[in-house]
Amino acid sequence: MEKNTMSQVESHIQTMRTAHAALADTSDLDTLWQIIHRPGWTTIAEGAFLLAALESINTQTQQLATLRENVLGAAEKVSTGQAAGA
Repeated sequence: MEKNTMSQVESHIQTMRTAHAALADTSDLDTLWQIIHRPGWTTIAEGAFLLAALESINTQTQQLATLRENVLGAAEKVSTGQAAGA
């Protein structure tokens, strides 16, 4: 792999580490949990929008986890002898 490409890959991995660590902090979800239990907190329409957003977040999270597993699995299949330029 070219040095520039390797640098870009490393940068993306570092960015993912930071972003995924931030996602692991669930204190905001604890706050949301408290908010949604307040009497009269929302209208039916607003609740529907919230539900749609939460479903989307959960779907994207599952897709991201699957993609991460697949990327790692594919990377592990590459042997040193088969790598381009080796």
